[in-house]
Amino acid sequence: MSDSGFPYIVNFCSDCGSTLFGESARLPDVVSIKTGCLDNNGTNLGSMDAEVFVERRVDYLQPFDGMNQVVGTI
Repeated sequence: MSDSGFPYIVNFCSDCGSTLFGESARLPDVVSIKTGCLDNNGTNLGSMDAEVFVERRVDYLQPFDGMNQVVGTI
């Protein structure tokens, strides 16, 4: 269950158990990729629409230029 109260499916790596991506019932056409699981070769994901949960961003990370910054839950 997500913070918004909608079901949220979390997908994990079968080898290490790390969270890889999630899918919200509230936004069925959106996949939430956990970018911490990507290495430098896996960062070419094509176009992205928004950064979410920006209120939780740590101070040493900067916003992506030109990307929508979304506060709140999915």
